[in-house]
Amino acid sequence: TMSARIKRDLQTYESRNKRLQRQCARIGTASDDDRLWDRIEDEMKDNKTLSKELLRAIKALPENNEKKSLVSKFKEQYKEFQSIVKKMRTKGEEDPEVAKSLGDAGVHDQLTLQEVKTSKELEKKAAQVRQLNKDVQDLAEMFQDVARLVDEQQNTVDQITVNVEEAKASTDNAVTELQQADKYLMATRKRYLCIGILVLGVLVIVGVVVAVLATNK
Repeated sequence: TMSARIKRDLQTYESRNKRLQRQCARIGTASDDDRLWDRIEDEMKDNKTLSKELLRAIKALPENNEKKSLVSKFKEQYKEFQSIVKKMRTKGEEDPEVAKSLGDAGVHDQLTLQEVKTSKELEKKAAQVRQLNKDVQDLAEMFQDVARLVDEQQNTVDQITVNVEEAKASTDNAVTELQQADKYLMATRKRYLCIGILVLGVLVIVGVVVAVLATNK
């Protein structure tokens, strides 16, 4: 089902966030190299794509408690993704060589072969940091859609709550009316019973009188 697929995708989303978190921790360490940044770039692309797919899929679900739960889980993991990307961008920009490369034009004149290679590696890393900065902006824009989805879900929950309260109030009123009708019915029965006993008493008296008169004759 759609819900089952979304749950699987959310698990994948969470796993990627954990991998990105571990990769983020390696930035600025001895294991900070081209391969690390290539893996970060691939994970970022995959998770951004999955973010959009999850958002569309969750929006299409019918309004119910399960959708509310999925919206909450998605928002939690999306905010975690945003936080990780911001940390990566900050750590990347804090690298002095990368910061210098971000401001350079990338000219390689009069450099040795090794220096050219190093410069190109730095430029590649700087380009990846620039992409991270763009990713931060893209995720911030997409978060507006996530926030709207949360608001819509909350509005639906609020409306359901109002409907439940109105239904409860209507039920309470109906119970009160039934109780009043029952009391009225019981009172009516008592009146009819009293009238019946009175009529019966009158008939008995009339019968006795008639019998006495007949005997005297």
